[in-house]
Amino acid sequence: MLKKKLYIAVLLLIPFFFSFNLQAAAASGDVTLTPLSLDSRRVVSQKLEIPADSNVHQLKLSVTNFSGNKKSLLLTGVDPVTDSEGKLVYQDKTLPVKTAPFKFAAVVQKQSITIVAGQTLEIATPIKIPTQFSGHLLGGIRLTEDNQEAALLPVTVLGSKEKINHANVSVDQLVAKNITGMPAVGVRFVNDVGVLEENLTFDLKLTQESFFGLIKKTWQARQAQVLLAPFSTFEKGISLQGMAISAGSYHLTGTIKSSQQQIKLDQHFTITKANAKKVNDAAKVAYRDNHLLLLLIIALLGLLLIGVIFLAIRQAKKRKTSDG
Repeated sequence: MLKKKLYIAVLLLIPFFFSFNLQAAAASGDVTLTPLSLDSRRVVSQKLEIPADSNVHQLKLSVTNFSGNKKSLLLTGVDPVTDSEGKLVYQDKTLPVKTAPFKFAAVVQKQSITIVAGQTLEIATPIKIPTQFSGHLLGGIRLTEDNQEAALLPVTVLGSKEKINHANVSVDQLVAKNITGMPAVGVRFVNDVGVLEENLTFDLKLTQESFFGLIKKTWQARQAQVLLAPFSTFEKGISLQGMAISAGSYHLTGTIKSSQQQIKLDQHFTITKANAKKVNDAAKVAYRDNHLLLLLIIALLGLLLIGVIFLAIRQAKKRKTSDG
């Protein structure tokens, strides 16, 4: 009887262990990328930090294939950017920042790796840091398979600890663009210093004045908890709520707030006719310029007013003549 109960208990536990193993395998991922040593010194931290000392550093990495298939992988360096949700992501091509000491993606040599199922490989890659600088520079080492990310190792290049003359986050440009297939305005912000800006809040107001300031269009946008990587850019899209975008002058106002500072924005930009037409055509939104119609209406009203004044003067002269 006891053996029968044990047998039933084992049968009941089999599904539990099977489901547990499935969850563990799903959580682990197919490929891992782990730092082993930097310049023959073992890396024990979860973060890989490299000094900005103008030297070539020898990095050893461990690659493990947990899947049941052979994989052909490509190892590359990547740069961090801030996405539309305000989170850091890593990609091959980033918008240039004038004051950045260098791009991290360029200091990592590309390598092709073939790894069979269940295998672990040790690979070496030199990391050439071209210059010294103040602050930090973020980057990453990535494994891709068929242009899809398989693993990512974030990296921080540690510059000197000198006090940074902190420059404010600034607006670099404002352009017409398509967002989710509709006309919008993209405002690009730049972090020119080696400091990770955390928990930024953007409160933006965009105004376009036309027809001698008589016509105003206003749009507002807000974005909270934005991370802006050192020496990086962030583009915030402002929706025009389905309207076509028009060429002309735009006035951007608002604030950028963080725990340490508040930056006031008050800048003027111009969107060209060619840029506006390109965006509207791509979105298949027709733009109608009603300014000529308004000018015609004003001209007609002006002529009508002149006619009324002329008639009033003429009537006044007739009365004067008749009274005389």
